[in-house]
Amino acid sequence: MTDVDHALAVASLLRDPERARVYTGLFVDGPLTDDELADRIDDFSEGRVREVLSEMADSGLVTETGGEYDADPVTAQIAGYEVTPEVIAVVSASEIHSDLRRVREEHGVDGVIRSVDGVADYLSEDVTWRMAVDDTPATDAEMWAIEGVVVDVRG
Repeated sequence: MTDVDHALAVASLLRDPERARVYTGLFVDGPLTDDELADRIDDFSEGRVREVLSEMADSGLVTETGGEYDADPVTAQIAGYEVTPEVIAVVSASEIHSDLRRVREEHGVDGVIRSVDGVADYLSEDVTWRMAVDDTPATDAEMWAIEGVVVDVRG
């Protein structure tokens, strides 16, 4: 897969929170079978999970070994931003969490990325919480929601 193909595959996760949910489920809990993943993701049929997994395996975002799927950490530089598994997880969670949805809808994916970066800086103790919030488009409550996702992804 070329760098451009990889960046396009990662970008597809940012455009489609449903695909991001599949990637994040595998990244956090994998390796899993398609049935196990379907059980973990609400409102996804097994058929839809299989369809998305097949597309993602074809694009190199997930790997399949012996009937189990797994997602390796992906990173990509897109429009000057670094997309990480944490960013993909926040996009994924924006489908079910209103604070995260508001950040994505009002500020776009670049606002999500800037907010995840602010949380990461806070967690690495490079900045205070107030500095992180002031440097992002997200509100304090939205940043707390983002922090919860980032901490979950990091394990």
